[in-house]
Amino acid sequence: MPSFSFMPVALLLAAGSALSAEMAPRAPVILVPGLMGSGLFAKFENANVPGCTSSTTDWYRLWFSVSAALESECWLNSFQLEGEQAFEPRKGVQVTADAVGSVRGVEYLDYDIFGSGIGLTKYMADLIESLKGQGYTPWEDLFAAPYDWRRGPAGLFEEKEGGTEGSTFGPDLKSLIENSVAKSGRKAVLFSHSLGTLVTNFFLNKFVSKEWKDRHIERSVYVGGAFGGAPAVLWALQTEFSAEKDLNLGTDIFSGLSRSSLPLEVVSLLPQATRKGLFDAAKTFETTYSLLPDPKVYGESFVVASGPDGLSFTAGNFTGTDRLEDGDTVGLLKKKDAELALKVKKRLGEEILDDPGVPSVCVFGTAPDSTPVALKFDSDNTKKSPSLVLGDGDGAVPTVATSWCKGWEGSVRSVLVEKGGNFAML
Repeated sequence: MPSFSFMPVALLLAAGSALSAEMAPRAPVILVPGLMGSGLFAKFENANVPGCTSSTTDWYRLWFSVSAALESECWLNSFQLEGEQAFEPRKGVQVTADAVGSVRGVEYLDYDIFGSGIGLTKYMADLIESLKGQGYTPWEDLFAAPYDWRRGPAGLFEEKEGGTEGSTFGPDLKSLIENSVAKSGRKAVLFSHSLGTLVTNFFLNKFVSKEWKDRHIERSVYVGGAFGGAPAVLWALQTEFSAEKDLNLGTDIFSGLSRSSLPLEVVSLLPQATRKGLFDAAKTFETTYSLLPDPKVYGESFVVASGPDGLSFTAGNFTGTDRLEDGDTVGLLKKKDAELALKVKKRLGEEILDDPGVPSVCVFGTAPDSTPVALKFDSDNTKKSPSLVLGDGDGAVPTVATSWCKGWEGSVRSVLVEKGGNFAML
């Protein structure tokens, strides 16, 4: 298995002859961004959102908008998902990402009045510029698939009435690939990062057929995969963010998990009340539950939280699946959160971790004692602030999860990036 001390963009081009700049036409490349890696836009129509006007005539940038964040009450309340079935937009609030195909939606997360990307919100801009240097052209053979990252992969591909983005993302992505393949005469290469690896695998394993993949996909490149989730996400669900310690720790975890798109400086500079609101909003995202540690990857006995006097929760029992009716707290989570965790796991299905049935390149970084792998409590009160147990990983996700894809039968190449951070690998 090749090993690098850094992540050159040439690695993407070395993924196979499909990306060789000397070959014409080039294979189309579709970039699938990670957690918080897509710009989001909002529009209100007879909405009842605290701090917001009830209706807007135009779409405005929701994520990440420096100006909107300064009006924190409306901004934070617009983010939250709710509804009888959970994980639905607030009534009267429409949220969408840039058009499927647009690289602008993943280059930067905010732009100034002149249309230039704001540096602190840079995401895939360097990667895209490097690919342009190899001869790629946006909307010709270079595309992106921005999406509403609050929704988990299952919600994103859910087909239902109402014309929400969740019902169109899958068909739009499928059409983009079909059209780009028809135009170039070459199969497409999917390049996914962080949460985008789960979105890509859901698409390949549950949305399209084997015959379709054989006709349209050259290979799929997975970078910093979130396969099996991350134990640090447990903290977001069990903490009340009532103390400054919680908020500071939350900033570190939040920035690690979102380093796929948003540098630490942006989150840490937000006012304390805004940070608390953002963490609270994350509790309403289906994505949060989609990233809880999966025992299939970590193992049933992998300890995700511990404390004195033998207090211990594992990847196999933190949801307390055998005792949902026992009180308000189930395992490590509140009863409602445990029920939602089980619901999301069922919606995702086992296939999201399976070999996608196309040639795959598995790229993952690891550094010792760099990544949260478990929570540690000073007492048997699991509602008090825990500390983090660090282990091997890329700063956001433990190595056992990011390297999961190297075990697939269809994995034609695995690349270890030594001391590679989740965002730095781009």
